[in-house]
Amino acid sequence: MRLQALGSGAGGGALALPLALALRLALALPLALTACHRSPAPPPRPRVVSVEVADRSPQPVLDKNALTDRVKRALRKSGQFELAEPGADKPLAPGQASWR
Repeated sequence: MRLQALGSGAGGGALALPLALALRLALALPLALTACHRSPAPPPRPRVVSVEVADRSPQPVLDKNALTDRVKRALRKSGQFELAEPGADKPLAPGQASWR
């Protein structure tokens, strides 16, 4: 018994190219369909317009400016909030709402 590789021998070459092309398409098509799927855009981050620290003790104990700066840095570092610069009037993005 003699085995011939696909595409070798008489008449085998004509079948090898379409078969290889069909195999490549069969493997590439599912990958292309899943890779082209766009995920929806994430919702806009909440915008923080101002940060204020209140000290209601009888005598001021806290350094309000230092605490305000620390809170702003923590909010920026988290990446979950958009901090508006003081005096900046930026319109709301689609999906954002104003609340207090």
